[in-house]
Amino acid sequence: MDRGKIIELWRPVSAEELRAIKELDSAAFVPPAGVRQRYLTFTTRGHAIELARDWLVPIYGEGFVVRCVVCARLLDHLVHDHVVTRSDMDYWIPLKGLEAFHATLIGKIEVVYQHPE
Repeated sequence: MDRGKIIELWRPVSAEELRAIKELDSAAFVPPAGVRQRYLTFTTRGHAIELARDWLVPIYGEGFVVRCVVCARLLDHLVHDHVVTRSDMDYWIPLKGLEAFHATLIGKIEVVYQHPE
């Protein structure tokens, strides 16, 4: 199958969320806790690292960034909204579309950053 253009997405996660991803064989994300109705990913690693370091570390004592690769063509159909911030694009995946989003994953979700190391 021709996947066409692919895109890398990055997500800051807590240790608890990372454990849940690993329990799913690094093949899916877990729905966010609480009342949020959308799942957030970023198109730049640097922005995800900044959020992991500046938001997650003070709350949880550590933060991680995971990377996934998706088929961009399929992602376009799943994105509910996106916001451009600096040079980064934030993709907001509606929770009702999270399973369809998982179907666009190419390979496994991988940890690419941990703070503190």
